[in-house]
Amino acid sequence: WEKWNKIPFNQFFNYFENKYNLNEIMISFGLNRYEFIRYLCNSCLSANVELIYKLTDFILTHFPEINFTEPFIIAIDLQLEEICKYFIDKKVILSISKIINYPGFIPFSNGKIALTLIDNIENLEMKNAFLRTALNISILGKNKSIAEYILGLIKPTFETLINAVKSHDLDILKLVLKFNNKSSFINQTDIHGSILNYAVYENDVNIVKHLLSL
Repeated sequence: WEKWNKIPFNQFFNYFENKYNLNEIMISFGLNRYEFIRYLCNSCLSANVELIYKLTDFILTHFPEINFTEPFIIAIDLQLEEICKYFIDKKVILSISKIINYPGFIPFSNGKIALTLIDNIENLEMKNAFLRTALNISILGKNKSIAEYILGLIKPTFETLINAVKSHDLDILKLVLKFNNKSSFINQTDIHGSILNYAVYENDVNIVKHLLSL
C-alpha cells in the first residue's frame, strides 16, 4: 500500500477504479472514513468533478455521519461553485459557523453559495443568526449587493450601523439607513456612545458630516 501513496492521486484512483469498485477498494485495503474524506479533498484540489461526485455518493452511503467541512473549504479556495452547490444539495454535514467566517466565503460567487447554505438551515433562530453574521461580514467587506440582499431579509441593528461606520464607506452607511432611517434607530447608544461617537472615533469626516446632516 505504501508504494501507492507515492503515485499521483488521480493516477492512483483511475488505475484502481478500472479494476475494482469503491466498495471493493475499501474492503481490500481496509480504508476508513477519514481516508475517503482525504481522497475527496485531493479530488477537490485537482478539480476532478466526476471523482468528487463518485466519492461523495460513496461516503454518504457508507459514512453518512462524516463532516464535509474540509473538502467544502477547499472548494471555496479553488472557486469551485458547482462543487459547493453539489455538497449543499446533497445535504452533507458541515460546520456552518466555521464556513461562514472563513475568509472569502461570503463574497464568493457574489454571495450566492453563502445564502444558499444559510437558506438550507431549518432552525429559524440559527438561520437568522448566520444571516446576521453574513451581513456584518458583507458590510465590513464593503460587499454592497450582498449586504442589500440580506437587509431585505433581516432588520438592521445598532451593530449593523456601527459596522457600516467602521467600513469607512459612506455608500454602505446610506444603504443601512435606507432600510431604517428613523431617529430612534440612528440615535441609539451603547456603552461607547452614539453612532456619531463611533464615527468621530473612526476619524471619518465624510460619515460624521452625513450623520450631522440627518
